Amino acid sequence: MYGLILVGILALLYYKKKYSFTIGIILAGVIWFLFLKSGVHPTIAGVLLAFTIPIKRRINIKSFSTQLSAISSKIVKAADNDDKHLLTKGEMKCIDNLDDLTFEVQSPLQHLENKLHSLIAYFILPVFAFANAGVIFSLSYEFNFSLMTNIAISLFIGKFIGVALFSYLGVKLKITELPRGVNFNQILGVSSIAGVGFTMSIFIDNLAFYREMISINSAKVGIIIGSISSAILGYLILRFSSK
Repeated sequence: MYGLILVGILALLYYKKKYSFTIGIILAGVIWFLFLKSGVHPTIAGVLLAFTIPIKRRINIKSFSTQLSAISSKIVKAADNDDKHLLTKGEMKCIDNLDDLTFEVQSPLQHLENKLHSLIAYFILPVFAFANAGVIFSLSYEFNFSLMTNIAISLFIGKFIGVALFSYLGVKLKITELPRGVNFNQILGVSSIAGVGFTMSIFIDNLAFYREMISINSAKVGIIIGSISSAILGYLILRFSSK
C-alpha cells in the first residue's frame, strides 16, 4: 500500500514539476524495498516506476533550434583566437544554459532508454537470463510434454501470426505505414523474431507455476525451443528478403 502511494506521489511530482533523476532513484529504491517486503514481486515495482517517467519534452525542436542559435552566437562573440584560454563567466553561463536546453529538449524516458541501453542489453539481461534459466535436462526427469509443446507453439506461431496480422491490418486500414525501404517480407521476419521471449517468459513461468517444478522446467524447455525456432526462422526470412 505504501509503495503504491509513493508511486502515485512520484508520478504527480514528475507531472507537476521538473523531472529529477536523483529523486527518482531515491524513491525507486524505497518503493522497490516496500514491494519486496510486502510479498509482491519487486519487478512489478519496476514496471510501475517506468510508467511514471515522462515521455513529453518541455520544449519542441523549433524552440530548441532558436535558443541554440542564440547561445551559440553569444559563445562565438565572447571567444577570442586563443583556443586554450580560460572560460569567462559569460561563456560558462552560456554553456550551463546549453546543458539546461539540451536536457529540456530530450524526453526523460528516451534519454534514460538511450543511456541505459548498453548496460541493460549487454549486462543486466544476460545476468537475468542466466540467473533465471536453471533448466534441468535429463532423460530420467519427468516433463509435461503437453505444456512444453503448447508454449513452444505459442511463441513460435502465436507471435508470428499476431505481429504480422496486426501490422498488415494497420497498414491496410491506414492507421500506420511501412517505413521507407521496408517491405512486408521483412515485417514477417521481425514477426518471427518477436517469438524470442526468453527472459520475461521465464520470469512469468516462475510466477505462474510457483513451486511446481515439473511445470516450471517443462515451460522453460518449451520457451527455449520456441525461442530458438523463432530466431532461426526470423533470420532466414530477413536474410533472403533483404539486400
